[in-house]
Amino acid sequence: NYSDFIAQNYEVDNSSCIYEATSTCQNIHLNEGWNMISTYIAYTYPILDAEGFYETVVANLIISKSNSGQAYLPQWLIIPHDVNNMEGYLVKMSAADTLIHCGNQIMPETYPITLYEGWNIMPYLRDTPQDAVEAFDEIIEEIIIVKDSHGMAYIPSWEYNGIGDLEPGQGYQIKLS
Repeated sequence: NYSDFIAQNYEVDNSSCIYEATSTCQNIHLNEGWNMISTYIAYTYPILDAEGFYETVVANLIISKSNSGQAYLPQWLIIPHDVNNMEGYLVKMSAADTLIHCGNQIMPETYPITLYEGWNIMPYLRDTPQDAVEAFDEIIEEIIIVKDSHGMAYIPSWEYNGIGDLEPGQGYQIKLS
């Protein structure tokens, strides 16, 4: 039974989360320097640590930092933080590389993301781009600013969308009132 498989192999805190039944891979391009990333691929273990998640780019990875401030520094053998689909990550690379992550694809419309007052690094869980104004329509009153890894911003109170579309594989900083 697929539901039993999900329950045994994924950390799911919401029984309404649904995953695609077919395995797929996501390629996330990482630039030299700082990046904000996320993935729409569910994990094959209850908890995936950063060491396993970043294994395809570890030679060029300087640091990965979670929303809660935990860090993975592979060159210093720092114990890696866990990786999950509920947040985005700051990643610094010594050279450009491509992170390859395989597993089952999340159906984003059934996957809740919890955001808190203040700053968050949030994931983008779709596999296609979506206009930032459309994506944040339901929480527009709480948004102060959304930023991408290039410093472009979406500021609802100014009716300004410098981000354009949210992109698969990217993470976004969002400040909520």
